[in-house]
Amino acid sequence: MGKKSHISFRSVVTILGGWVGTTVLLCTSWITFYLYFEASLTTAERQFTTVFRKVTIFSTLDRETNFLTKTECDKISSHPAVEQAQAFQSSLFRAVASIEVPQQGRISTELFFESVPDNMLDVPFEGSGPENTIPIIIPKTYLNLYNLGFSRSQGLPVVSPALLKSLVFNIDLYGNGQKVTLKGRIAGFTTRFNTLLVPQKMLEELNRKYGSGANQDPVKLVVVYKSGDKERFLSFLDEMGLESEESSIQSEIVRKMGLVLIPGLIILAFLLISLCGLLIVSELYLRLSEKSVMVARYFEMGYHPNQLLGMFLRKSVFETFIIVVPAYFFSELVRYQALVLMDLPWTWVPGLFSLLLAILTGLLLSVFQRWKTRKILHNSFV
Repeated sequence: MGKKSHISFRSVVTILGGWVGTTVLLCTSWITFYLYFEASLTTAERQFTTVFRKVTIFSTLDRETNFLTKTECDKISSHPAVEQAQAFQSSLFRAVASIEVPQQGRISTELFFESVPDNMLDVPFEGSGPENTIPIIIPKTYLNLYNLGFSRSQGLPVVSPALLKSLVFNIDLYGNGQKVTLKGRIAGFTTRFNTLLVPQKMLEELNRKYGSGANQDPVKLVVVYKSGDKERFLSFLDEMGLESEESSIQSEIVRKMGLVLIPGLIILAFLLISLCGLLIVSELYLRLSEKSVMVARYFEMGYHPNQLLGMFLRKSVFETFIIVVPAYFFSELVRYQALVLMDLPWTWVPGLFSLLLAILTGLLLSVFQRWKTRKILHNSFV
């Protein structure tokens, strides 16, 4: 009885160790895919950036110097590295957003809106929305700033992207001697622009009704340029006294962190999986030693070691199955929750990437077990 309990405990430790190691390996695989492979596929040819004039003491004294002239816009558009350049449109009216928060009362804040053509957006607006409602795309960094900073300092609850998108708040618009109250809702979260975006046609209509002046020259351009000409393009902007807000700064920081963290996670996963394989082999040794008399009889009857493999591998193959399969589905569940948290769309390619790695891990464990079992049996027969 004591031996059976000991073996059962070893099996549990083996399965848990292998499961944790395989899960870490599979999660690391899709994290690596998102950080490097997918990013390189989507940004290898085209790069988005926001271009604006450098702020100097003269900009403070004379706000007119902040605007980009038509000549400057044309010069940027005609640069060989630039594929497309479009101006940001800004709101020309006052906007105040407010919402009732339980136990906190009414919270309000001044807003400003901007818009870019739809083909420049990384998060599209939905088709037709509710009447008298302004859909707003906000930077994802704003949500992180609230959850990781403001909410903690004010004792407020953190909010998920899905919850924030479900909220409806009031937006008071003031301009041309008029005031109107509309509804506002969050339509998505952008990682490309550091501003509040509304549909371009809607902003044009609101500016016509409540705008406090004629349209002025733009202060910012959204520029699509060839990634391979990045250095030449940035040098060109510097010569013109302009600067850019790279849309990929944060992702570059994350990638550099990944260069340190991901190898460590992979090493940890392989150590756990290797330990799992060694524990399985030690169990094989134990089972073979317990059945050494039976093995000797099979030897006397003329059996070859390969003919006995199935008898001893059945349990270890089952253990490998219940390690790899649940680990894959759990890693996909973690990936799904991560995508929901970051408000990113589901894609099947990283899951396929993890599935292939899971199959390879299972095959390697099985081949290792078969090789060790054959070797042990052969030594027993000899």
